[in-house]
Amino acid sequence: MLHGCRSREVAPGPDDFLRNKKSEWEEYRSEATAFAEDGCAARSRTADIPAA
Repeated sequence: MLHGCRSREVAPGPDDFLRNKKSEWEEYRSEATAFAEDGCAARSRTADIPAA
């Protein structure tokens, strides 16, 4: 027989789901920003090398 209560171990509530999505997005954004900044720095260093 099913009762109206839900175990938090089975499925996270909507607040937990959104909190997890927000933290995943923040982690992705910080990694993507670091990658983009590193890539821009590498391009600017190669721009200083004179063409042969």
